[in-house]
Amino acid sequence: MPTARLALVLAVTTTFATTQELRADPAADDATERATQAVNELKLTLKKELERAMAAGGPDNAIAVCRERAPALAREIGQKHDVLVGRSSHKLRSSSNAPRAWLKPVLDEWLKASTAQRKPRVVSVSKDVVGYVEPIVTQALCLSCHGEQVPESTRAKIRAAYPADQAIGFKEGDLRGLVWAEARRIP
Repeated sequence: MPTARLALVLAVTTTFATTQELRADPAADDATERATQAVNELKLTLKKELERAMAAGGPDNAIAVCRERAPALAREIGQKHDVLVGRSSHKLRSSSNAPRAWLKPVLDEWLKASTAQRKPRVVSVSKDVVGYVEPIVTQALCLSCHGEQVPESTRAKIRAAYPADQAIGFKEGDLRGLVWAEARRIP
């Protein structure tokens, strides 16, 4: 289990870029900071929840965390930082995670790029809103629910929870999706 636990940590955490490295323009500083904090908090909190679920019963338990706790965490963390925060992918498990319009070009670009080229990014969504996005790279432990050979008991639970699931067939190192936040610029 130590190897699986390490893989989960690697799956959920990506390199934290400093806000200084990401600033698109000085007016976006506060918005970028709040968005970055929200994304990092969502990743870390979700990681802890998934670790507990995996330790308590493996991938079958992790399904409930992603289905129920992840959206609740996104709402709570978003309210705390005064942002919208969430996850998305090109292969959705839940249609509620469909990419927002500003995320689609980033997602399309990252699907063609190497892992090293997928860096956290600040995007000007509008004159009043800044977006921040980080990639989620598929790690070994992700394959338990998102790989090419998901155990049938896990697949059955996934199908029951997500009848239109497309989030399988990933290999280690693939772009699994992204974590994003939108923050309103404060004048």
